[in-house]
Amino acid sequence: MKLSFSAQDEQFRTEVAGWLNANLTGEFEKLKFRGGPGDEHMYPEERKAWEKKLAEGGWTCVGWPAEHGGRACSIEQQVIFFEEYARAGAPGAWGILVRASLVRHLSHLDQRRKKRSIFRALCRARSSGARGILNLERDQIWRM
Repeated sequence: MKLSFSAQDEQFRTEVAGWLNANLTGEFEKLKFRGGPGDEHMYPEERKAWEKKLAEGGWTCVGWPAEHGGRACSIEQQVIFFEEYARAGAPGAWGILVRASLVRHLSHLDQRRKKRSIFRALCRARSSGARGILNLERDQIWRM
């Protein structure tokens, strides 16, 4: 069995790689290959700035639905994004994995306005999701 990506997915790969190549420069150059296990304490302010740069480019919530501020990428495109992120040596992101899984847990909430504001804050890298206290009991968010 041979697995491969579609031509559209490969175009997406080129877009991701190009964006990372163009943006992991200057002030972010020193972050390459930083922030992983055992190094997560290095350059916290610079890594927060990188998260905001990712948000400006629309790369913080690639798998989220468009209505929640994401790119609505397919599973294949999400895999490609993380492959290229690692290949480029992009730094360990504070909340990238938290955001990737939170949408599934939060999307069922009935409080649409509250939900939208949380999703937007997460996509814009204003919150990592891990910094707040999330309480999903009885479909309520008490503090984020």
